[in-house]
Amino acid sequence: VVGRFHRVPGLWYLGQIVRYLLRPNSETQKIIDDLKASIGFVKPIVGIHVRRTDKLVIEAKLHRVEEYMDFVKDYYRTLETRPTEQKRVFVATDEVGVTREIKTKYSDYDVVFNEEAALTARRR
Repeated sequence: VVGRFHRVPGLWYLGQIVRYLLRPNSETQKIIDDLKASIGFVKPIVGIHVRRTDKLVIEAKLHRVEEYMDFVKDYYRTLETRPTEQKRVFVATDEVGVTREIKTKYSDYDVVFNEEAALTARRR
């Protein structure tokens, strides 16, 4: 199953090991839990990282929102055997307009994001 969503499954497994080794202590976990609650981060959810500012200038081409959302839709198709009350997508981005675009084009998804983090990333 991992191979469907990750080009290099071995890296995914390595990420799981690193995640275990770097698991947060109780104080840090509380900060994370509070943030998740404040932005509506509820499972099931798919996360995408859309970079638009520095990435485009230095190292990459523009990827349309539709390209990201194709992966999100594919993931939710795999969950169809399980009831999903609401499809959610967490958007990590340095461009707040991306979240508005997703909300407009994909109104059947609940778009979750941290606007403060996006604005902070943009100022750097």
